[in-house]
Amino acid sequence: MKTDARVRYTRKCIKDSFIQLLRKKSLDKITVKSICDAAEINRTTFYKYYMDPYDLMEQLEEDILRELLQKIEVSNSKDLEDILITVLNEVIENRELYDILFYKQDGHAFNDKLILLCYQVRQPELLSKIPAASVIEKEWFYYYLIQGSSSILDCWIREGMKEDIRKVAGFICKMYYRLLGERK
Repeated sequence: MKTDARVRYTRKCIKDSFIQLLRKKSLDKITVKSICDAAEINRTTFYKYYMDPYDLMEQLEEDILRELLQKIEVSNSKDLEDILITVLNEVIENRELYDILFYKQDGHAFNDKLILLCYQVRQPELLSKIPAASVIEKEWFYYYLIQGSSSILDCWIREGMKEDIRKVAGFICKMYYRLLGERK
């Protein structure tokens, strides 16, 4: 079902206003009233689409991740390094937005979701390669990979994204293959 153009426009205004507010203050300081004032809408319109600012943040993150997944799918690559390069390019192209998502609220949650997306594209292959004795150990190993990769991404962003994206993606992959006991 196609969304009406007015609905898309209204949601875009709400999200854009919300992002502007996030530039100035943390999520816990943003009210529905402040979003409505910035977007020049009434509260009823806001509540038609969102429950509260936290719901708006969650939907904003989901939209960003969905768009990123589409870009990954369009590239049609299953190579982890190519996937990471696509993601890192997106982060650089939308630096200000990602900076807000990572640091103006509980950024680690979004950071983890972003890396999890990269690994999920390859999950069946990845899970089959994990050297673990039990299902739970495979799951622990999988999340260990995600957290490590997420921390590298966090460090890269905090340091101003100075390192070339190919170097960052290559390093994450190198660690990934070393943990799996493979050479690449």
